Amino acid sequence: MGLFGTEYCSICGQPAKGGKMRLKDGAVLCGDCARRISKAYRDYAEDNWEIEDYNKYLEIKRKSDEVRGRFKATHSFGSLNIDMSLGMFYILPDRKNASIEDEDVDLFSFRDICTHEFTLNGTSHSSGLLGGNEQYGYDVFLSFALSPIDLVMSPKIDNITVYTKKGEIVPDKKGYRADEELTSVELIFQWCTIAFNPEYEGTINKPDIPMELTSAMDLFMIDSLDKETAEKLKLKRNALIKVFHPDENNSEYSEAYAQKINNAYDTIKKAIAAL
Repeated sequence: MGLFGTEYCSICGQPAKGGKMRLKDGAVLCGDCARRISKAYRDYAEDNWEIEDYNKYLEIKRKSDEVRGRFKATHSFGSLNIDMSLGMFYILPDRKNASIEDEDVDLFSFRDICTHEFTLNGTSHSSGLLGGNEQYGYDVFLSFALSPIDLVMSPKIDNITVYTKKGEIVPDKKGYRADEELTSVELIFQWCTIAFNPEYEGTINKPDIPMELTSAMDLFMIDSLDKETAEKLKLKRNALIKVFHPDENNSEYSEAYAQKINNAYDTIKKAIAAL
């Protein structure tokens, strides 16, 4: 703190005026330095970051800016966009005409993911539609945490509608099932996290399960075989194989990935049959 109580930015050394931010460790950011943090998680940063986290964030931002021009979404779901070749993703903010070119849209690497989860929050319910079907609306959230810095996010990425008949999920008039698309995106996100981050611990920690089966279950996002069915397993397998099949994907690794998916599928299928 300077003369007459003036505070100076811990990053640039300029007087901290206009939109300044005080971090958890007491470090002060001037308005310009604070605005370098994307608006979507500025409040989180103010409550949880220390100056070291801020510097690590700027380094992540610098690296992502280097590849921003090369990003080409291979898969999109609502505001979530994934480039499987780069191993990166971004989530568009909830505003009109938002794009990857915007300064506050950050690219994140799957190499930095330590945990993630897709969750649904019911928003609506209607009866007697489409020949007596039930209609349910859900907001879809993606929660994720990064390992290099203390950053935990849970943004809404989409809103989906699911139709059921006699308790079973059915397609809409166009034959589309939002739940199947969501399953596909969940599996792709899980696959990328495993493929690009060798230190990712996965979702399963059961020493009584053979390592081969544990790895296969993690790939297919299965916590327990008790509630898993051959039908559900096949749905997940088809969603993944559609992405990585050599006929659909020109990647030099697609054939090897497709084989890994089939091997994992066979391993889990045998385990289910043995129950």
